[in-house]
Amino acid sequence: MNPNRPHFAPWDERELPRSLSGDEGARRVRVFAQVERRQAALLEEWAGTVDEPHLKTILERHARHCDWHAELWETAITDGAIGTANGSTAGDDATSAYLDAVADVKGADQTVELLAGVYRGLVPRKVTAYTYYQRAIGTEDTDADNRWIDLILKDELDAIRDGELALQSLLAGGDDTVARAAKRTAELESLMVEAGGLVGPDSLGMSPAQAT
Repeated sequence: MNPNRPHFAPWDERELPRSLSGDEGARRVRVFAQVERRQAALLEEWAGTVDEPHLKTILERHARHCDWHAELWETAITDGAIGTANGSTAGDDATSAYLDAVADVKGADQTVELLAGVYRGLVPRKVTAYTYYQRAIGTEDTDADNRWIDLILKDELDAIRDGELALQSLLAGGDDTVARAAKRTAELESLMVEAGGLVGPDSLGMSPAQAT
């Protein structure tokens, strides 16, 4: 690790310079919006397949949140405007492949796999990527961006709680469901590590060499 690299822990309240270029920030914002749109579509589709009313409500609510988050990334976050002008998609292929894997669930009998993939895999990765981005855009003239990102992160952390509650209610079914959830989480995490993170090898500010 670079000893001169700024800390980006959530509790670090120092004034920080921006460490992402405008183009790189815009690329990340485009990926974030893409992820939110894909997750919203997946949750909406899956909500139509489940019979349990509470789970259906959770999935539908989270889908609405994802749609709103995508709009915020595209229209409210400063780098989103840059993204409109510069449409580079560098690094997006690995993200798309990961999202394809998350969505590769068939039928309501794989609800355990869906919940594990989304709430133990995808959403925690979003939290870390968004948190790093929030710190990496610096603290000068970013008050509006930070307020929006804080709202997004609150929804994401609430989603982890809701999803974990739903998943644990299914895991009470026995060792088979526990093993399925663990297998699904490991499979997706391996794909994410191979991709280098949600937005590539520099997802958390490490060069590819530092990440290995």
